[in-house]
Amino acid sequence: MADNAARYGFRWSTAINGHPCPKGVPMDVASGQVFTFDAATAGRLQSGDPVSRIAGGTIDHTDPGAAVGNWGIVVGIGHDGKVFNSSIGNNGVLHPTQFVASGIVPPSIDERTIVLVVQAGGVFWEIDAAPALTSGKSDYSDWQAVFGLNADHVFTAPAASDLNATPELGISVAAPGAAMWRIERLSPNQSNEDLSGENVKLIVTLNEGQAPPYLTASI
Repeated sequence: MADNAARYGFRWSTAINGHPCPKGVPMDVASGQVFTFDAATAGRLQSGDPVSRIAGGTIDHTDPGAAVGNWGIVVGIGHDGKVFNSSIGNNGVLHPTQFVASGIVPPSIDERTIVLVVQAGGVFWEIDAAPALTSGKSDYSDWQAVFGLNADHVFTAPAASDLNATPELGISVAAPGAAMWRIERLSPNQSNEDLSGENVKLIVTLNEGQAPPYLTASI
């Protein structure tokens, strides 16, 4: 058994209507926002992380098993709604970045932290399967048995050496209607070299409800 190459978080695969990935909607991160992923160690927000709108109109990570609400996937990081995939250093110079650190307090409203968010519904997303979800599966037929079922994403508790949430599709697979994500199929990604190894890439859709915007009830 060989592990497949890991990729970070949720990645755009295609829209259900076939359209390419949009630029995303600029949304604010609250001044001093701390990202804990239900853990004691403060982490950071990164492209590929799922987020929800919280009180005050800002965003935070969508914790595993949380109600879906108005949320999506981070596709870019920036400042002032104009310059993305960059951060402003202490010397005022822009630097490339892919994440927002916990506890950032911008010096002014013009330097506030902005993230680009693509709403999760109506999209096929690619996501790596967590090791526990891969356990016991050795070929296509094993994976086919979970197509159409639901699972929640899981986070890795941050550590000093790795402050990322590292979203993966979790082991809690159940009948339709029981969790956030519906497993559609295996990804055609060439990184899926060994279906019995870790980091198998799956295509998922949001488990949409009958009432807008999105609920965890099955269609």
